Amino acid sequence: MEIKSAIEDLKIYFYDSLLSTDQFESEKEGTAYITYKPTEIKISAGVTSDSYSYLYYNGSFFNPKFSEFVAKLKLNSFSDCFIFFGFKESLDVPTTTMDESHAGIMIETSAGVPKLYFTTGRVYDGAYDQQKVEINTIDPTMMSEFKINYNKLYYRLLPYIISYLGVPTIQKQDREWSLLQTNNNYPPEDETHYLVFYIKNLTTTEKYILLNKVIYKEEYAD
Repeated sequence: MEIKSAIEDLKIYFYDSLLSTDQFESEKEGTAYITYKPTEIKISAGVTSDSYSYLYYNGSFFNPKFSEFVAKLKLNSFSDCFIFFGFKESLDVPTTTMDESHAGIMIETSAGVPKLYFTTGRVYDGAYDQQKVEINTIDPTMMSEFKINYNKLYYRLLPYIISYLGVPTIQKQDREWSLLQTNNNYPPEDETHYLVFYIKNLTTTEKYILLNKVIYKEEYAD
């Protein structure tokens, strides 16, 4: 992981190509496991119900108020599981209604139907305020990049290969970011958070996140 800082303009930038694992800590329950390869981490919830993997950077120095966070990843499935990745105030296990500051992607299964949300939350005037907005225009099983900037969610699908009559063909994609959602609430100013990746299995078929890259860019901070 490469970390750069410039004190004069208060910017911090790092590009984590996952060549090292020293920056991570993890928790695992049940049959869950995490495997590390150069440039790739498999975060698996295993093959038993309620097993989970929880991977996070070992420091709460991420500020969602003044930064961009990009994750390049894909899922093998997004049904019968619970997933959260993004900014989170504490290291408590994520839940569908998190009563803490956060900004991230949440996937949950409701009445047998998997749904993907952009969720943000904060404590405001002594009360907790969470906004979850369903996003149904993307396929998280394709290798993609998700970007969270303040209260906005961006997305771009990466090139992929399909086979037609036995001949592999690269499907090129527009590399421009698409703005999917702007929420009305946001985390409080200047509050440090963790960057986390959590997946919990709700069945006996393996569910996992394949993580390829993380970028964090802090644009300004008091």
